[in-house]
Amino acid sequence: MKFLINILIGFSLTTGSAFAEYFGTSSVSRFILENTGILQFGISGSAPNTCSYYGAFFKLDTTTPQGSSMYAMLLSAKLSGVPVQLWYTNTTAPAGSNEAGGCVTSKLATITAVALPE
Repeated sequence: MKFLINILIGFSLTTGSAFAEYFGTSSVSRFILENTGILQFGISGSAPNTCSYYGAFFKLDTTTPQGSSMYAMLLSAKLSGVPVQLWYTNTTAPAGSNEAGGCVTSKLATITAVALPE
């Protein structure tokens, strides 16, 4: 039941967003919060159709209510050591590339939903 509630919360936080990719259970490994409100973060493992910018695979706009809620879930998971499940849109850089291969903050995969598994 908790799993279903977490999924519903994740989906309700993203109104009208496309869910292009899903990445199963993984730990959050790195946070970089820019002064623009853009959060870059990494995970343990490698998610498909992402690039790596100094260890960050995903970005999230924390200045929106949805982004702020998802950031709170990610931070809570990171601090408590709980893995997360992620939905995201693909990177606009070549998949598998890094900062030397054209991956920059603006090209990171964009998070559309976050869930905390049971």
